[in-house]
Amino acid sequence: MTMKRIYLILIFTLFTFGFPFQTYAQVSSNRTTTRVGNPTTQQPSPGKVPPAPGDIRQGIISQFGITMNGFDQHYLQLAWESFWEVSDSKFFDLVRGSIINKLPGKSGSSQVGCPGSESIKLAQYDGDRFFKFIIIHELGHVVRNCNNRHVNQYNGHINAFDRERGVSYYANNAYACLESDNYSEDYADMIAYFLRPADGVATAGCDPDSNRPNPFFSKTPTDFPLHLQIAQTVLKK
Repeated sequence: MTMKRIYLILIFTLFTFGFPFQTYAQVSSNRTTTRVGNPTTQQPSPGKVPPAPGDIRQGIISQFGITMNGFDQHYLQLAWESFWEVSDSKFFDLVRGSIINKLPGKSGSSQVGCPGSESIKLAQYDGDRFFKFIIIHELGHVVRNCNNRHVNQYNGHINAFDRERGVSYYANNAYACLESDNYSEDYADMIAYFLRPADGVATAGCDPDSNRPNPFFSKTPTDFPLHLQIAQTVLKK
């Protein structure tokens, strides 16, 4: 068979059946090359806060499916307000059934399990604004760790972190700060900063600046468009 005939057969085959090796390479590297659209900096709509019922703890259970054990009335009021403020989202579809138990003292918080059992341990922190932020941060861990990887956009978030780094000082230094996981803390901060656009508080005391601007809504365009798109995909109704 002449070289000219071989060349003509090869050209016919490629145009008829495609380029399988190129297609496979694109699929196999999907985790690090996927584009996630053209995110905007549109803020989520805050929910309106109605007056708290006489039994705030039961009201939180009935309205949001979150059980809070051991908290003073003031902190139940803060939780009621914070939950309503983020209620115009899919957040409670992802954390309903969580149980939050009070820690002694004025500091300390962690996610320890999934809905249906003890989910979070949380102190009654000084600072109303910080308490309202940190309770959403800790429930953000529940979103990541207790839902399937399509719902929580697990791989997409890893891609966002690898390309943009973390949205906060703590997200980039979680292990050095508290021997936590950078990816996990970045995800929880991503959830909290997205749902509470007016907040730019620091999650951990190791951050040298306790009043950093919100990473999504303090600058246009944001420095974290991939994170923002993931948050919108997970949380927007």
